[in-house]
Amino acid sequence: MLDDLPDDAFEPYLERSITRFAASFPADVMSQEEILPAARRHIEGLLPQGRQTRGQHFHRIVVDGDPVGTLWWAEQLDETPPRVYVYDIEVDEEHRGKGVGTAAMQALEEEARRLGAKEVMLSVFFKNPGAIRLYERLGFRPSETGKAGMRMAKPL
Repeated sequence: MLDDLPDDAFEPYLERSITRFAASFPADVMSQEEILPAARRHIEGLLPQGRQTRGQHFHRIVVDGDPVGTLWWAEQLDETPPRVYVYDIEVDEEHRGKGVGTAAMQALEEEARRLGAKEVMLSVFFKNPGAIRLYERLGFRPSETGKAGMRMAKPL
């Protein structure tokens, strides 16, 4: 289900991730001219050593041998409680609604438990109600709410 993202797929993935992140910003948060550079600064700030940044994990989501999405998460095991943080999950449109996202998140939870994490956290924009419903079905609950979205957490 989760394979390491190949090295040659990392840069294209990162560009797609930045573009999707920028597109998720609500229009009233900042001007259109500011959104893409702000998204780039934010994501690149999380990865000061790029793919080699300690504790960052990049996966392809694979179904029947075919890549159908991506998952990026980070270890935050020195926090209280020890947790993993999901930065990005995307399932290709033609594979959505078929349990792929659920299975990927469950595989991540297994890995988080193996690492000793007690919680999985993520952020989601309010303009993505499908993702919010998925996370709620998986047992995530709001932990912090902001203007554009919320953080959600699930104890393990």
